[in-house]
Amino acid sequence: MNSPDFPADEASRLLALKRTALLDSQPEERFDRITRLAASVFNVDICLVSLVDSDRQWFKSKVGTDDCQTSRSISFCGHAILQNDVLVVQNATKDARFSDNPLVLQKPNIRFYAGAPLREPGGQPIGTLCLIDPEEREFSQREKQQLRGFADLVEHEIAKIDIEHLEHLEQRLMASNLRTASIIESLPDMVFVIDTHLRFTLCNEHPDLLKPKDEVLGQKLFDVLPIELANQMNRYVEKAFNSNTLLQHQYTLNKLKQSFEARYQKLNNSEVLVIVRNITNEKHKDDIINDNQHLLDAVIDTNNIGVWRLNLQDDQLIVNEKWATLLGYELSELMPINRQTWECLTHPDDLVYAAQQIDEYALGLTSHYDVNIRMKHKNGQWKWINTRGKVASNSSNGEVEWVLGTHFSIDEQLQAESQLKETSSKMSAVVDNLLDGIITIDSSGIMLTANQAAQSIFGYSHRELIGQNVNMLMGSPHREHHDTYLANYLSRGISNITGQIRELDAQRKDGSAFPIELGVVEVSLDDDINFIGIVRDISERKKREDKIHQLAFYDPLTSLPNRRLLLDRLYQAQSNCNRTGAYAALLFLDLDNFKDFNDSAGHDKGDLLLCEVAQRLAQTVGHGGTVSRLSGDEFVILVTELSDTEEVAAAQSDALAVKLLTKIGQQYDIEAITYQCSASIGITIFNRSADVVGDLLKQADMAMYKAKAAGRNRVCFFDPKMQTDVNTKAEIIQELYTAISNEQFELYYQKQIDDHGRAIGVEVLLRWCHPVKGVISPAQFIPIAEDTGLIVPIGQWVLQQACQTLARWAKQSATEALTIAVNISAIQFNKNNFVQTVLDALHHTGANPHHLKLELTESMLVSDIADIKTKMSALQQHGVMFSIDDFGTGYSSLFYLKQLPLNQLKIDQAFVRDILVDDNDRAIAQSVITLSQSLKLEVIAEGVETQAQRALLQSMGCNVYQGYFFGKPCSIDELEI
Repeated sequence: MNSPDFPADEASRLLALKRTALLDSQPEERFDRITRLAASVFNVDICLVSLVDSDRQWFKSKVGTDDCQTSRSISFCGHAILQNDVLVVQNATKDARFSDNPLVLQKPNIRFYAGAPLREPGGQPIGTLCLIDPEEREFSQREKQQLRGFADLVEHEIAKIDIEHLEHLEQRLMASNLRTASIIESLPDMVFVIDTHLRFTLCNEHPDLLKPKDEVLGQKLFDVLPIELANQMNRYVEKAFNSNTLLQHQYTLNKLKQSFEARYQKLNNSEVLVIVRNITNEKHKDDIINDNQHLLDAVIDTNNIGVWRLNLQDDQLIVNEKWATLLGYELSELMPINRQTWECLTHPDDLVYAAQQIDEYALGLTSHYDVNIRMKHKNGQWKWINTRGKVASNSSNGEVEWVLGTHFSIDEQLQAESQLKETSSKMSAVVDNLLDGIITIDSSGIMLTANQAAQSIFGYSHRELIGQNVNMLMGSPHREHHDTYLANYLSRGISNITGQIRELDAQRKDGSAFPIELGVVEVSLDDDINFIGIVRDISERKKREDKIHQLAFYDPLTSLPNRRLLLDRLYQAQSNCNRTGAYAALLFLDLDNFKDFNDSAGHDKGDLLLCEVAQRLAQTVGHGGTVSRLSGDEFVILVTELSDTEEVAAAQSDALAVKLLTKIGQQYDIEAITYQCSASIGITIFNRSADVVGDLLKQADMAMYKAKAAGRNRVCFFDPKMQTDVNTKAEIIQELYTAISNEQFELYYQKQIDDHGRAIGVEVLLRWCHPVKGVISPAQFIPIAEDTGLIVPIGQWVLQQACQTLARWAKQSATEALTIAVNISAIQFNKNNFVQTVLDALHHTGANPHHLKLELTESMLVSDIADIKTKMSALQQHGVMFSIDDFGTGYSSLFYLKQLPLNQLKIDQAFVRDILVDDNDRAIAQSVITLSQSLKLEVIAEGVETQAQRALLQSMGCNVYQGYFFGKPCSIDELEI
């Protein structure tokens, strides 16, 4: 059996796993729902969400097994996290990695296994979503993709863990890890952590490493060290796991001529700390000292320690150079030296005590001589010196003669102690002034300390807290079970509190409950265990979170769900439809004529109306659906769990829509304003998750606009033809851009004839020569060009081409007198630069403006008449003529006609077509001719197709004609004048 390897960044992976706070957590329906569904879809006995810890795999969610965990060494999932794709084992008995695995030979008798790696948001593989079955089976690529899809759902749930919580933990953990790493990397020794598998899980950079750090981490002792040394260290690691005492052992690498001392200390039941120091130099020095006493003095002198010898019988004092240097002197400056020299340099307040300690030690009254005294430096300052000594020899009568001792500065030590005391005082002040409560309890749950913040948070005084059980501060159910939690932890190490930050309800002195954030750490003191709890009142944060949630998911005016929440529920509805087969419906509702009410009554009244409408919609729909406001007066209603038959579901949706229209149509009283309202509703129904959510909204929206077009205050269902029309329009728009860029347009010319049969001009008509679809009629693309504004660049091109034609014709006697009529779109005419655009075209081409005629539609005259007159007059001053196209079909006023500088009226072909048989058409044509004559305007009839039509029009006073009778529109090369 092959145990799974460890990833190269195993430490980072385990850290990422712990950061999710999922290990040993309670079962959660959001994960269980996915495993149940996956087990059902793939028809397997067992489905697991398995998290791979350092020495086990633990099941966050499980189907088909009662086990909660197994050893990592026999886990299939330990192999699965090592690869990017799904791991598939079709028959474990035939796979060398697993054939002798206990999970294969015994229950659950695994034959088939498929595991998809689960990655936390940082990308580390922390476990798998896996399928297990006792029967051999194949697993297709499509099934692998489906399993990967379920795994993505699990990863999505993992990513939804409170980001702020994780970031807070991560910052603390990163700070702690950074501090620990900095300390470890700065140590002069080699530092290792070895687990129960004899693998190196931690290692610092060090020049004495036998292999680079990256090749040590994750490897076993026997993979890194020589066999003999590996065996030695193996024995000591095993001893360390079975002992709580510090173990030491020394070894020598003969090939390297290096000696080392290793210290072993158990960290926990799965890790041992090993610190290895290179003692080659120390060992060498010991050898030298043992071999040569003379070198001892040299070694002492090389250290920053003074050495003295005092003869208690004759007060002779011998010191080394360092003794004098510590006081700022050369040894020669103190000569001759005796006990009096030492006494003169010692502070008077310390001298008596020091001398007394030497005498008592010499008499055997104390076990040692060790005092801290102040001695005068050469610069006049007092330096703290530690001086200690032992008896070196006795006189012949048995009295102490020589005392040998050391002498070194302790200024830095005392300074450090002073700083430590100061830091401790500051820390106490910090703790007392923290906004977070800090409470210490003993192993029985009795409170030992509580800072000021804790007292303020819970409303108790210090005296009321100390000595009481901490469960008095907890809300249910933690209050009743806390003692059991604590006992379980102390007896079995079971806890879901220590080492992580949790949110729970607490209780104040007045009995009120409030949310807190609690972190607990364990502290071992002598033979007892204490716990330090850090408590943060998160009441305000929860309020802010609730407010943020309200702002993020609800409309601030009506308090209805907004687009974001609607889309989320729409996704849920699709999933439900896919699972149950039932239909759901989306109703897009828009108030009729709301803008008129909003503008006339005021926006404040409009807001009140929207709120009242929202309330009526919510009351009518009830709890069986979602009523949301998208924007303005647009509301969308989502109803689910309709019939699984399309016809019945449509009838149910229609019935609800009728109720909504009835409810909305009832009278409103908006601050003394009585108002009657109606709405248009578009409906689309669906029962597949494959439908794109955005498309469903578009479908309902299109259906709503169809309801408005049909007369408002009605319901309309989405018809797929609407989508086809929209797609066709979108395609034409895209192709129009290409047509403009590639100049796919061509001008056709149709002659205009006077009553003598002579051609006096032409009208240019636009054709689109599509490279695939052929010639496209203007009726198909001109309305779309006008909707999108593309008519402006198209119109400029037509104008430019017409002017170029005029310029060429002016050079030929047969065509120099011809005029060209160009149709002008209202959108093009309304541009502020229209006049300049026309003049630029005339100037650049050299065309005669007196031969250019611009045809305007009659409907344009109902807009800004002053602007129209200004632009027409500006161009007419240059000689440009104007004609009213399709006259008689619009609603122009005779008053407007009288004001405008017109040259011609054109009788629309609709009146010419049946002029021989329809009295009304004939009367209208006669009216236009008579009106033209009275206004002294030229009149032209279009659509003339027969000699009889021409003769009648001529008899009525019309002398200019255009139509198929005289020639069809054609290219300029085919035009015959």
